[in-house]
Amino acid sequence: MSPKRRLARFTESMQNSFDGALITPSSNLFYLTGMKPGNVMERLFLAVVYPQKAPSLIAPKLFEDEIHRAKIDFGDIYLWEDTDDPYVHLRRILKDIEASQKNLLIEDSMASDILMNIREQIDKYEWSSLNSQTSRLRKIKSEEEMELMKKAAEIADKTYREILKEDLRGMSEKELASLIDYIIKKNGAKETSFETIVASGPNSANPHHTPSDRKIQEKDMVIMDFGARYEGYCSDITRTAAIGDIHEIEEKVYGIVKEAQSQARKIAINGIEARKIDKEAREIMKKNGYGENFTHRVGHGLGIDPHEEPYLTENNEGKIKKGMTFTIEPGIYLKDRFGVRIEDDMWMDEEKSITLTEAERDLKRI
Repeated sequence: MSPKRRLARFTESMQNSFDGALITPSSNLFYLTGMKPGNVMERLFLAVVYPQKAPSLIAPKLFEDEIHRAKIDFGDIYLWEDTDDPYVHLRRILKDIEASQKNLLIEDSMASDILMNIREQIDKYEWSSLNSQTSRLRKIKSEEEMELMKKAAEIADKTYREILKEDLRGMSEKELASLIDYIIKKNGAKETSFETIVASGPNSANPHHTPSDRKIQEKDMVIMDFGARYEGYCSDITRTAAIGDIHEIEEKVYGIVKEAQSQARKIAINGIEARKIDKEAREIMKKNGYGENFTHRVGHGLGIDPHEEPYLTENNEGKIKKGMTFTIEPGIYLKDRFGVRIEDDMWMDEEKSITLTEAERDLKRI
């Protein structure tokens, strides 16, 4: 589905509810326009979308070439230079909006300095979250989006398989994270989906550990959580590997996590409630005596953002439907000892979910 078609669906959803949407650089801007301006920093770059007419754009002249490449028909484009006041244009736009609904959609990630600069102009409106509208559209992926996500998953798989050929002993967590990032880009991704997580030994008991200078050692369990962003779409994979011979307890815990992850993937059929997938994995942890050591949700939606709807939590009664993409990533974490997590990317088909990431899930000893 083209950005033009997405924008048309979005403006249709706005009618009779909102007078406009103010969208700064974000995943929403990319989804609706195909534009992803980089290094905007403090400069005002803002799309104003209306329910009944072509959108307006205020942007630094520095981005003129990118704007001309965009596949969106903007009604008005205001390009400004560093000596200009871009908010003059915005005040004019806001003044001309037909405020019949008295309600504006505001980009959730809008920088506070921009919001403070425009607050006086928008105080006459009620503000609503832009994500409340776009998330409903973004949850269901088109065939074109799916092809990009499959490619991102392939890059993640290939990256893990290359890492398995390395001798990680003596390498710091930071060094391994940098190596993973390099291989991801070498394999065809422009960037990573998020900051790569590498957690070794006792650090692997922290689910979102920041890579440190700790050297990877013999008998370590090493969690690697990473993803590739391909043409704007993310993959997100986690694998846990062993360095040499490990103890029986590490093998036992790995087996429990693998079983929980396998069973959760197996029951992920079209129409299932998100909470039931979480429960399936959680019950296996509890049955084996590790329920308290599974400390996060079993998964999350995936797409332009590495975390988006749907969220697979214990209390989410929402159903997983055809076209949704999400992760399944149970884990067990034993404080000050070690942790294990296995994560795959899933796509819901007509009847059941298909696993996009296919890298080996058996315990690998490096």
